[in-house]
Amino acid sequence: MRLHKTQQLSQEVNMENQKRMAGVVLSLLVQLLFLTMGLPHSAQAAWGDLDPSFGTGGEVVTDFVSYNESSVAIQADRKIVVAGTAYNGTNWDFALARYNADGSLDPNFGTGGIVMTDFAYNDNAALVADSASSVAIQADGKIIAVGDVFNGTNSDFALARYNADGSLDTSFGTDGRVTTNFVSGYADPSCVKEVSQETDIASSSDAARSLAIQADGKIVIAGSVSPPSYCGYLVSTNYDFALARYNTDGSLDTSFGIGGKVMTDFASSDDEAYSVVIQNGKIIAAGYASNGSNRKDFALARYNADGSLDPSFGTGGKVTTDFASSYDYANSVAIQADGKIMVVGSAVNGINSWDFALARYNADGSLDSSFGTGGKVTTDFASSYDYANSVAIQADGKIIAAGSANNGTNDFALARYNADGSLDPGFGTGGKVTTDFASHYDYADSVAIQADGKIIVAGNTFNGTNNNFALARYLVESPNPSPGGTMPGSNVTVQPVDPNTNTSPVTLTFDNVTRSGSTTVTTSGTGTPPPNGFKLGNPPVYYHIETTAGFDGQVHVCISYSGISFGNENDLRLFHETSTGWQDATDPGYPDTVNKVICGTVSSFSLFGVFEEQGYSFTGFLPPLENPPVQNAAKAGQTIPVKWQLLDGSGGYISNPAVVSATLYRVVACNGSGSGENQVPAETSGASGLRYDFETNQFIYNWKTDKSWTGKCYTFTLRFDDGSEHSAYFSLK
Repeated sequence: MRLHKTQQLSQEVNMENQKRMAGVVLSLLVQLLFLTMGLPHSAQAAWGDLDPSFGTGGEVVTDFVSYNESSVAIQADRKIVVAGTAYNGTNWDFALARYNADGSLDPNFGTGGIVMTDFAYNDNAALVADSASSVAIQADGKIIAVGDVFNGTNSDFALARYNADGSLDTSFGTDGRVTTNFVSGYADPSCVKEVSQETDIASSSDAARSLAIQADGKIVIAGSVSPPSYCGYLVSTNYDFALARYNTDGSLDTSFGIGGKVMTDFASSDDEAYSVVIQNGKIIAAGYASNGSNRKDFALARYNADGSLDPSFGTGGKVTTDFASSYDYANSVAIQADGKIMVVGSAVNGINSWDFALARYNADGSLDSSFGTGGKVTTDFASSYDYANSVAIQADGKIIAAGSANNGTNDFALARYNADGSLDPGFGTGGKVTTDFASHYDYADSVAIQADGKIIVAGNTFNGTNNNFALARYLVESPNPSPGGTMPGSNVTVQPVDPNTNTSPVTLTFDNVTRSGSTTVTTSGTGTPPPNGFKLGNPPVYYHIETTAGFDGQVHVCISYSGISFGNENDLRLFHETSTGWQDATDPGYPDTVNKVICGTVSSFSLFGVFEEQGYSFTGFLPPLENPPVQNAAKAGQTIPVKWQLLDGSGGYISNPAVVSATLYRVVACNGSGSGENQVPAETSGASGLRYDFETNQFIYNWKTDKSWTGKCYTFTLRFDDGSEHSAYFSLK
């Protein structure tokens, strides 16, 4: 098991600290001064306060015996997925938990909202320590978690893909799981004898830290690898950036790098990638690089789609940034709507403590001089160790950095910055917030922003015996000037407000917004009738969705149907009206009857409806006919009037002849044995055909028989567009 990032950083600076004990004493005195000057927090809710509607007072703790980093992602239906590592009683496993919007565990996911995945499968008994570091949601709602597994000697990249219910997706890798020995198969052809998939000496510790999903669904993982010398058996002790790209089935994408893998050396002793993001089809990885003096700097590399370094970025595709400190670690990267690159991490501040460190880069990799001082910002929480581990960009362009701060104990720590890098005084106290889970050790590892702008932070808290998953949700102002404001970017989520109800019944997530605009939803009780076999709820509601924003790719639509009554919620479908009529857009795994949400995927907007599938109620054939098993006697060559009634799910009469998809007959044995000949379409008598009599509420079909049928037996069958069939039996004389 690898150390938590903050623990790793602490260990690396310990030797420096021992040399500067006088500075430590001074730092502690300064901390005590700040603590005694602290003012009590206002009881009035303010931006950055914990959200009392989430968990208990804004906090949620899940009793895992957990360890290491955790990662958070938000589904289109507002559910929250957290991935990390937990102890199964014997070994460490991937651990996932899914939460409802109120912070309660989602019982529709795994067992009581929790899933644990062991990679010791198919006799791979050596895989005893499995550690998940990052999680993301695919466009189809499936969940990808990545990390590494211990193979008995060292560690390998590991991926697992889950269906919406938490079960492993067996179409991915082997039973939903993939492991990658990073160096195996990577060497040049001339080194095949020395480095092969059968030669374990050719590998060392491979640590997957972060993942990103491309627009084409391919999966990019970034981390680190300690590579061997390519044409020998000696293994290097230094780490390099390591990236791997996988196809949607979990196989390595051989069009990327060498066999799906790329390693990047910054010409230094150790280089590790901690975060990865997609920028207009290119890949940016961020982490740290040793600068040759046993010190660390921020490090970024940008890659073309084929895995080659992008020469238009920095120097030969690489950038390093020194904060004039001994240790600078970049832990997270995000792309702003304007294409600038935001990186957060930690830097030693020169007095034996760490600060939040941020750097913003232009598209070419140069530091953005409009941000902070020369493109850089550091933030001190008046504590000895402040680590920024994750970054997210609000819709209004403000920057959220999340991590931990130590004032004798570790707490969750957040800071919000304006676009110019200055702290936002409207958030928390002077732009900063800390949260204590009544624990000595609270580490925040990952941050995400909900569609309503609220901030979700995930990490770990120590309960005195072991670590548990910990989440907190924070209040913020509206993320857009208007609730439907839709800003450029990838995976953009908006919740337009219906002017008729002043609520947000719809959540939309755009794959890619290319031009800003406004998205609106208007509900009404009138619209195009549902397709045959479906009905509206009570009260009837249609959703008319429009946007002035430019976008490409797909849009994921989630509608809350809370307050609408249906006969059976499990029969609900989400329909989207197109030029050819209603189209079923429902995503697999929906509806979610617990949270009363149904989601679907579309590529355009118009009218939407949540409709309940209804089976028809066939009352039986009406006189003069008898129903099975009775055989009706009739004279061959005559026209037989076939009459029936059909009811919908509400008990009302169905009168539309279009519900009858076919009228069929076939010859059968008169003794009832055998299935007889194939069914053929029935013929009608004259122009009377199929009609509906509104006075008697009956369908009438005049079936024309032939004189040649004398002495034979037949079945006459009605087939409806809900798939049901009903037959009557005849013996012709």
